[in-house]
Amino acid sequence: MDENENQPAAGYEFTVPQNVIIQKTATYTKLWGIISIVLGALQILLGPLPAGIVSIVIGLVFVGVAGSLKAVVVTEGNDIDHMMAALKKLGNAFLIQVIAMVAAVVVGILAASAAA
Repeated sequence: MDENENQPAAGYEFTVPQNVIIQKTATYTKLWGIISIVLGALQILLGPLPAGIVSIVIGLVFVGVAGSLKAVVVTEGNDIDHMMAALKKLGNAFLIQVIAMVAAVVVGILAASAAA
């Protein structure tokens, strides 16, 4: 393992075309986060509380990812650190979704078994 592997690339800046892609991704990520929060709030009001809470948490995590992605574009000198923070948050968002989906499938199977 290279001893510099965990060292950030000091002063690295993405190019303008790269920043455009990152900014678009930040915008869509924030939009998805807001949609998830709104859907979660509606689920809490109209339906299953746990599903609503999970949607809100996922939405908040995606909004955080968007903030980290935007920081890549608007700051100078810390692009790699901001990108790594965004990727860590994105990984957490996907992990939450995987856990929630697995739990929902298990609960659905148990409910179907109990009803049969």
